[in-house]
Amino acid sequence: MFSEQFSTNKVKPPRIYDLFGVRQRDGESLKDYLNRLNALTVRLQTHDEDMMITVFKQGIMTGPLSDLLIRNLTETFSEVQERVVAHIGAHKVVDRKNNNLYLRQPRSKESPRA
Repeated sequence: MFSEQFSTNKVKPPRIYDLFGVRQRDGESLKDYLNRLNALTVRLQTHDEDMMITVFKQGIMTGPLSDLLIRNLTETFSEVQERVVAHIGAHKVVDRKNNNLYLRQPRSKESPRA
């Protein structure tokens, strides 16, 4: 009787269709979204490549990467992960470059160039 009363509070194990509910949240980095999706995939022990590609494409926010994945078809989820890693790396380079531009001091007009 006691256990039946609290059975609704019990955490239900994840099911394969739970993957379709994983979405990139506002302000969440692409890396964090991919890690959350991978963690659930490992818990479910799924190896369906086509489903994982579809789940990832549906879950990411619209932007350059989602457009790239729609235009250029991928055959495996590892290809999707490689593109995500490359996209993250490119963003880091651009951010670093933009930060360096703001940190530079303007040259004085009186100093001659060497």
